[in-house]
Formats: sequence, structure tokens, C-alpha cells
Amino acid sequence: MRIANNKTVLTESSIDIVTDSVGIVIGDRDETKKNTLKMYIPRFMAGIDLEADNGDAKETSVNFTSSKIVNSQNKDIGASTVMTQNYIEMPCYLIPGLSMPRFVKGQLLRVTFADGDIRSPTVLPYTVQDQEKKMTDILWMGIPAKPNDVDEITPDNSYFLEINTRDQYVRLYTSNVNGENNPFNFLINTKDGYIEVKDDSARLFEWLYNEDKFHWHTDAGLDVSLKENTATILCEKYDLTASDSITMKTSKFSLTADKGEFNVEDMAIKGTKLEAKETNVLIDSASAIVLKTIGTDNWHPNVFPTCIVGIPHGGVSGGIIGLKGS
Repeated sequence: MRIANNKTVLTESSIDIVTDSVGIVIGDRDETKKNTLKMYIPRFMAGIDLEADNGDAKETSVNFTSSKIVNSQNKDIGASTVMTQNYIEMPCYLIPGLSMPRFVKGQLLRVTFADGDIRSPTVLPYTVQDQEKKMTDILWMGIPAKPNDVDEITPDNSYFLEINTRDQYVRLYTSNVNGENNPFNFLINTKDGYIEVKDDSARLFEWLYNEDKFHWHTDAGLDVSLKENTATILCEKYDLTASDSITMKTSKFSLTADKGEFNVEDMAIKGTKLEAKETNVLIDSASAIVLKTIGTDNWHPNVFPTCIVGIPHGGVSGGIIGLKGS
């Protein structure tokens, strides 16, 4: 019997073809571990008390008082128990390359039956928008890149975008299964607060929010880190070329090297103090060397140069041309 309108009641046969119905989700894909749902269909399962099962998908073993068959020579033939369940596990129609939406317990979904056969139910990915339930989801959109038709589709042979509000990240991945130069993996992790770009080597770029840090690393070992107010570069060779000029300004400067050269055509050093502590110092000049102080009292050589007549002493009389001071 079916109410057609406020004046008409139709009687229908139980053998009328059923093409679709409405089902209630009582077991999501986290339970089935695949693209299927555990559904309760009131039209066919009215005798099942969902309230007694707290709305959960359950299997129950039912015992019989006797399993003997009348007039059978073997009185113990058959099982004494049978398994029953309060759900039907159904696959869901999917758009190629798009994962099944996350349907949660209690949602109403449309169920269709192939050729009107109730033994072949399938869930259609349509539902009424529900603003009340927690709808964290994992949306996977991808295009297979597998080289052979018989190969199973996996993340490694696909180009895909994954939006995951349950684990809180967004991931873009490209494969190199078809001879591409290399794969790329672009990850935005909102749970831990970082962005990472990687390939199939040690190369990576990181943006770490909580550490206030940008980090680069190459496959050969170059490592660049910008953390808070500190820049750190680790490398084997550093080349810097500026066609016009380089300006550096700091309150303190330190340079440590086992060996080095300064090749400057015209260099000027200005300061209030210049101190060189070395075992041997060699100054090689093609023309002249001039050391000048404010007055004669400010020139204090630690050793006396030897003049042309072999007498060690300093000053102008020592034969060192251009040396001014006492």
C-alpha cells in the first residue's frame, strides 16, 4: 500500500520491481577498509532493531534448539548456529580518479539495484547536506600513470592530489613511472605546521612555521638555513660575483681560513685600530711602503730593522726610505 496523494491510496504487489531505495550508513569505510559501506535499508530490513545494537553494524551468532532433520538417519546433520548481520555491505559508484566521499554513520544515501535485483545493491554518492555531523574527510583526486593495463593503480604510478582534513594535510604528487625526469612530492602539513617539497633524492625545501625557519638541502650536501634572525650556509665551495659592488656592514666581523688571498687593485682600510698577530709577515711592494703615524711618539716597532751598514735600529736614519716615526 502506498499513499499517492491526500485522496488516493494505491495497492501494489510485493513482486513489483524495486529500482531504488534509501539506506542509512551504520558502518563507514574506516570499518570496511575499502570503498564500501555497511548499510541498513528500512524497506527490506524492518524487522531488525537498530536501537538494540546502538546503531552499530553487528554480526550475531544465533543458536538453534535442535539441528536434527526429521526422518534423517544422521540426527546431527547441519549446524546448530547461524550468523546474522544487521547490515548489507555495498560498493559505491565512483567517478574515475576520484575517491569515495566520506559518509559517516547516520547519513541517508540513495541505494539503487541493478536490473531491479535487490541482491545487487549499489550506493549512489549522493546525500542531503548535513551541517550537524563532523565531516572530516580524505579526498583523493588522481589520474593513473601506470605503464601497463594489468598493473594495479598505486600512489607510485599516479599523479594525484590528496586533501585530508582528518590527518590535516594537502599533498600533490607526480610519478616518474613512465620515464619522467623525477617524481615530486609537495606537502602542506597544517597539523604540524610545515611545508615540504621533495623529489626522490636528498633534495628538499622546508618551511617550518613553529621554528620560524626556511631550509634548503641539495643532493650533493649544500645546506642553507634561515632561522629567526640567523642565516647559516654549509657547503664545500662558495662563489659570489657582483658586477657593480658589494656592501657589507656589521658591528663585528670574523674570518677564519687555513689559507687565503686578497687580490684588490686599489684597496683602502680605514679604522682606529689594526692589529695583526702572525709568526711571519711579508709585505712585497714594487715601489715603496709608507707607514705613517700622527707623530714620532706613536711609532713603536717591536723589532729594529737592520740598515745598510748592518746596525739594527729604526727610524729614517736606518735607511728605510719613507718610514716616518721614531
